[in-house]
Amino acid sequence: MSLVALMISPTGSVSEEFLPGRDHLADVRALLGGSVDGAGYRRGTRMWTLGEAGAHGPNVLATALASAWRGQDLAAAYWLRGPVLLTGADSEDRPVVLQQQVYDDVRALQVVLDQVLRPRKGSGPRSDGDAWRQILVGAFAAVPAAGGSA
Repeated sequence: MSLVALMISPTGSVSEEFLPGRDHLADVRALLGGSVDGAGYRRGTRMWTLGEAGAHGPNVLATALASAWRGQDLAAAYWLRGPVLLTGADSEDRPVVLQQQVYDDVRALQVVLDQVLRPRKGSGPRSDGDAWRQILVGAFAAVPAAGGSA
């Protein structure tokens, strides 16, 4: 069974990626390009990152999304780094179709990031910290906390 995943790049761009479905974990590794870690920030969804993503820059969109789903500022403890892949997962962590709400949440946060970061070229937030706080406020308003893992 072929499934669609969403890839969030550190630049904030989002693309649909197809998982052939023969070996889900191998498909995820191939798309991200190495060993991977998966976490459940939202029921029915798995967020995958590179196991050695520390060498990559922060993924602001993915960190804001995970923070909104958990209802807390994850960046206070850690940033998601590098490319992040979103896949659907059932209660036993088997791959399933990605829920429409995930697409809606990602689109809503793209708008939030655009609204906060676009003005930075002139009169936007004074610092990265101010920008992150504004992103979090927008994320918490735009995306309902979804709780827990798959």
